Amino acid sequence: MPMVSRRKIWILLVAVVAVGAVGTAWMLREQRPGATAVPVPADWALLPDGARSAVAAAVEACRAEPDDPATFALLGRIYHGNAEPALAIAAYEQALALGAGEASTPYLLALLYEDWGRTDHAVDRLRLSLDRDPGYAPTWFHLGRSLFDAGDLHGSITAFRRAVEIEPAGATYHTGLGRALRGDGKISDAVTSLRRAVALEPDHPGAHQLLALALRALGENAEAETHLARLRRYRTEVVRDPWLRDAMQHAASVETRLEWARSYLAAGRFDSALELLLALAEAHPDRAEVFRRLGETYARSGRADLAVGPYARAAELDPFDVGTHNALAESLLLGDDAAAAERALSPALAADPDNVDALVIQAAILLRGGDPAEATRRLEALTARRGDHVAGHYWLGEALMAQQRYRQAARVYERLLELRPDLDKARRQLELAYRQLARPGQPQGP
Repeated sequence: MPMVSRRKIWILLVAVVAVGAVGTAWMLREQRPGATAVPVPADWALLPDGARSAVAAAVEACRAEPDDPATFALLGRIYHGNAEPALAIAAYEQALALGAGEASTPYLLALLYEDWGRTDHAVDRLRLSLDRDPGYAPTWFHLGRSLFDAGDLHGSITAFRRAVEIEPAGATYHTGLGRALRGDGKISDAVTSLRRAVALEPDHPGAHQLLALALRALGENAEAETHLARLRRYRTEVVRDPWLRDAMQHAASVETRLEWARSYLAAGRFDSALELLLALAEAHPDRAEVFRRLGETYARSGRADLAVGPYARAAELDPFDVGTHNALAESLLLGDDAAAAERALSPALAADPDNVDALVIQAAILLRGGDPAEATRRLEALTARRGDHVAGHYWLGEALMAQQRYRQAARVYERLLELRPDLDKARRQLELAYRQLARPGQPQGP
């Protein structure tokens, strides 16, 4: 990101002083007619305490210099670092519209679009970033992931290969390449890439999982079992990313600690995440996001019974958050309390009857209620609509196993373990499906 001029720094400092002196009344004034629109929060009180002054100063700088793309790019990074993706997207887009020429702004914008599932927008912005700086490996990596999600396997392979060329020691890049090659039917090439990933990072779970599946396809079942046995706690695909770290440095104090908790959770370090989140819950008993993350940590570590309490507290603090009601309902269902799950789910369905997460849990309640055929019908439609939906695949596998449709179940669990290699139960169910398929005379399904 270009260095901010002394004049801009002076503007930011003056704005901070002004905020401290006169409070927040000036924040509410109307945008000047004809001026460049500056994205501001609908409710400033929802911003973390430590972020308000930084956002206010950056907003004032944008209003003072409405044609300067650097001020909007900085505002985008502050929003990005403080978990305000919609505002960050608006600020980044405005920076680009004003002529921001650095590669990092469209890259960071693409990450947000990728998180939102806007694959087309993500690809567009990643390509723009690469036009400006083709030597940044994370950009090629994310382009590979987005193209894979879009079904462009050839483009995905090309992008992952470029990431590997730039950073050949990156195990995650080799894993991404292996996934794309496997998806394109190039199994032997996929095995080569995945072996390289495992050699570089012997505990990389995604590489082990994909390598096991590729080896099975080649008939190398014994070696496949050794890689399945190596799976440990899940760690998401994390790459060394200075541009993203630049955005994250703007996080306010509580948000910074929440971001650390998210990182621990992504890395499968559940004990570290739990220790941090329990301390945050004690210090900030009215922050719904703290309790959502605490519930997620318990759920991800296989303790659905302990997840119920934090999710219930988050739902109490933020009763209009559909995702929290969904998570609470699923935790109750995993604890074999289908009636309570149905009650917890009702606000989510009332607020958004077409919400895929809620509809998946509704189908799972049907499964637990003894109707696997109807559950399967619904879950097949939902996973066709959302091919990356973890819970949808989990419950679909359960429904197929209940009907002894083992071949279909195996395919579902293979896909599930690509999405989430940490799910030990899914791995065990996949192994059970394989064993059932090997039994003579056993119903296998289509």
